[in-house]
Amino acid sequence: MINFTQDQIAQCADVDRQPAGGYVCRILWVTNDTSKMYLKVGLEIAEGNYAGLFQKIAERSETGHSPGTLYITLKPEHKFKSLANFLKAVTESNPGYVWNQDENSLVGKIVGYLFGEEEYLSDKGQVLTSVKPFRPMAADKIRSGAFGIPQKKRLTMSQTTQYNQSTYPDEIEDPFANQ
Repeated sequence: MINFTQDQIAQCADVDRQPAGGYVCRILWVTNDTSKMYLKVGLEIAEGNYAGLFQKIAERSETGHSPGTLYITLKPEHKFKSLANFLKAVTESNPGYVWNQDENSLVGKIVGYLFGEEEYLSDKGQVLTSVKPFRPMAADKIRSGAFGIPQKKRLTMSQTTQYNQSTYPDEIEDPFANQ
């Protein structure tokens, strides 16, 4: 007899990621890294079937990393587009909220976020897929389904072959050749 309860099954269920799509999120924390010129923002899915998922993933992760972590560039050469789009979505999602130049005023606010799939190379050279924040938008647009799911961002052939060429030497010595 295997001693494995329904509760244990539920705890071990696949919580690796949510599907690509739109989610209403809550801003948990914000840090301003002035040396690297970005805002680092922690999100959590606040509504729907995947509410609380990022916290579950972070608890299971060896590093504590959450897929709800955003990096919003503050570099002038990007004309603050990322920040402007993010703040517009937060303002539209929170009636009465006005940006007051204080990143801490964002904590606790909701924002709609579109998540998309993106391929990456694992340490072993395997092409894997993750779901990453793609674009902020008003929470009401997410709730009403007024968005399209972005196409999967695929690795280029050069990105995948570059790994293979750097990992394996051109000539492999046969250990049995001299026997």
